[in-house]
Amino acid sequence: MSNPLFKVDPKYLHPFESYVYTTLNNHIHHLRPYNITPNHLTTCNIITSIISGYYLYKNTKSVAIIFLILSYIFDCSDGLYARKYKMVSKFGDYYDHISDLIQYLLYTYILFTKYQFINYRALIIIIIVQLVLMFAYMNEEALKLTISSGYAHYWSRSRESIWKKGETSGMVQKLNRMLIDDDQDSVVIEVILAGPDIGGKEASCHVGYRSCFYREVSIGESNINKPLKFIEDKKSFDPEKVYKDMPNPTKL
Repeated sequence: MSNPLFKVDPKYLHPFESYVYTTLNNHIHHLRPYNITPNHLTTCNIITSIISGYYLYKNTKSVAIIFLILSYIFDCSDGLYARKYKMVSKFGDYYDHISDLIQYLLYTYILFTKYQFINYRALIIIIIVQLVLMFAYMNEEALKLTISSGYAHYWSRSRESIWKKGETSGMVQKLNRMLIDDDQDSVVIEVILAGPDIGGKEASCHVGYRSCFYREVSIGESNINKPLKFIEDKKSFDPEKVYKDMPNPTKL
């Protein structure tokens, strides 16, 4: 391990790094009877990094974090073990650099492919109208699916995945027309609505109303603390029957 942090007194390290260093230094001697070499630990670092990257790509973040922590421990251990037992070799140093390179390339690739939505410039604002029905986002893949299929697909920032509108409820949105603004970073789509599969009137809102914009904000200083005014009197369907126990992000 070529990390210079392990060449200084632990009291100068970050508290977490100091804790890891001290713990490893106190227990790493248990590896000695098994003929473990620093290269074995570097290999474990590479393997756990790849597994962590796999689960990160699959969006299983809790498992990815566990293997990332294991990778970090192996990354700290190989150099400490090599210096403690004077097993430093030129090949081992190169192998360690190769390990670091694999980690950097792996996580850079994942962040720029799987998680490009972290950069919100990769999302396009979508305004869905008949009157005004919804506000949503699409990424590149969702936009292509919408254009090719003729049905609205969106990017869910909470679920971090693409969803076809109506795939659970049956309230699909069939495209009638798509408009794009002058700088091509927002789109308006006109849609034909459908009702829920279990019955009810055509709608867009998870709460049961035809439009997600079913409340009006009163204008004027005297109205700042006034409650929102409902502009739709009746719901188009019963959301509890349609969505059942599915989580609902709506703010009532």
